[in-house]
Amino acid sequence: MKKKINKDEIDLIDFFFIIKQNFIKIFSISLVSTILMIIYLFNQNSNEQIYSAKTAIEPISTFDLSEYSAYNNYLRNVLKKFQERNNLQKISKDDMDMVNEANDKLYESFDINKDYLMQLFIDQLKEREIFIEAIKKFDLINQDNFKFEKDFEDEVRKVANNIKITQETKNKNLLNNWNLEFQVSNIKKWNSFLFFIEKKTNEDVRKYLNKSFENLIVNEERLKKYAIEDLEIEIFNSDTDLKLKQELLKNKQILIQDKKTERLEDLFQATPVLNPNKFYAAKIKVHSTTYSNQSKNLSKTPLILSAAIIGFILGTFYVFISHSIRVRSKLYN
Repeated sequence: MKKKINKDEIDLIDFFFIIKQNFIKIFSISLVSTILMIIYLFNQNSNEQIYSAKTAIEPISTFDLSEYSAYNNYLRNVLKKFQERNNLQKISKDDMDMVNEANDKLYESFDINKDYLMQLFIDQLKEREIFIEAIKKFDLINQDNFKFEKDFEDEVRKVANNIKITQETKNKNLLNNWNLEFQVSNIKKWNSFLFFIEKKTNEDVRKYLNKSFENLIVNEERLKKYAIEDLEIEIFNSDTDLKLKQELLKNKQILIQDKKTERLEDLFQATPVLNPNKFYAAKIKVHSTTYSNQSKNLSKTPLILSAAIIGFILGTFYVFISHSIRVRSKLYN
């Protein structure tokens, strides 16, 4: 008895024959699938990538620090001589004690060194107002994406607060172990942002130092004036004690002839603080920024191969379905 043959069945030879006969169709479908995947990947690649950026902040160099040496040395010598003079004269009046105490605090806190300048720089950054200004200036956030001004301002401040000012925990004694860390999508804009931050922060520190020095001089002159006025009162009341009166007159003359503030002003004016183009408290090492790509980058090759294989399978199904339809049409016709 002969076995009944099912016309819908396709043996292995027919399978390869059909593929060979419709290879152009299968290849075309596979090619279209591959091209679509390439276009998709290209569009994905054109999107902004996310990078983790880390930038070091370095202190002023030893060479630049030397430009403050004359001022710093005189500052220390003035304080030392002032205290020695008061000790020799055995001045014990309240006003002179006040002068001594004020000088201790003012002069000792105004010695310009690497630590002091770096700390001023970092403190200014921590205020984050400079970050807010720079974010707006360089369009790190697109204001057009916000309907209300308040929402935009809130987002700007949020981004500014997300900029990390970090210090290496392993070497806290080092001056150059501060870093700025942030996730960026546009490296060019971020570099411009950093250059602006460096310049603006240094200028703010420079103005602060200049204003602080002016206040120091004003306070010193005011204290000097108070001390002279008090000595004049004591001189007026010491007519019966000529020895005391002579000592008070001597002290008054010393105060009047004292030129330390004038000399200190001259030395301060010779420092870079009065030169905006020369002064810096710290430098942001923009060109040494390290960038680590945080985007989910899938390998393109496997995706393209997968698209080609899927296209081949779909093409194969298509030609076999088409073949089956044609066979059925012939049988029923």
